[in-house]
Amino acid sequence: MTLLRPGYVVPALSNEEIFFVRRPSGNIVPAHFIQRVTATHQGKTVLSAQGGPAVAKNPFLEFNFKDGQKGDKLTVTWTDNKRGDQDR
Repeated sequence: MTLLRPGYVVPALSNEEIFFVRRPSGNIVPAHFIQRVTATHQGKTVLSAQGGPAVAKNPFLEFNFKDGQKGDKLTVTWTDNKRGDQDR
């Protein structure tokens, strides 16, 4: 283990080095992750969240909001780092 000391410079990583997964075989797989999630109800944003490469492969997201009624439409949109905007 190396301890940092005054004057020690930590090398910066490029985006390419941060956003990939290195398999045990040595193969590099580009990361695929959700960057932003937004939920709207009757035109009002009721959830806004940001994600990144450290989020689980199949994340579970739960939230509550006021003024919703059974049967109301809730729109959830998200942006990932590969395909852009998606919605449901």
